[in-house]
Amino acid sequence: MNEWRCQLKLKNVQISIADVEQVFEEALLRSCSGSGTDGKTTDIGWAYFTEDEARAVEREVVATCLQLQWDFDTQIYYTATS
Repeated sequence: MNEWRCQLKLKNVQISIADVEQVFEEALLRSCSGSGTDGKTTDIGWAYFTEDEARAVEREVVATCLQLQWDFDTQIYYTATS
């Protein structure tokens, strides 16, 4: 299956992984259904089935991060899985 991912890279290492995961969970509930998570340090990525779904989640994540005043970058990228 081919997947698109939305990745959030935080510049503030004081933010906990649990806080970031909650942001993604809430974004998922507001925008679409998806599956999977991977993470290390402050990099969290969520995999989605379509580019539109990934972009919908990115919009929600960005809005929340701006409200929380987190210093961040987001990235949408494509991964091919076997």
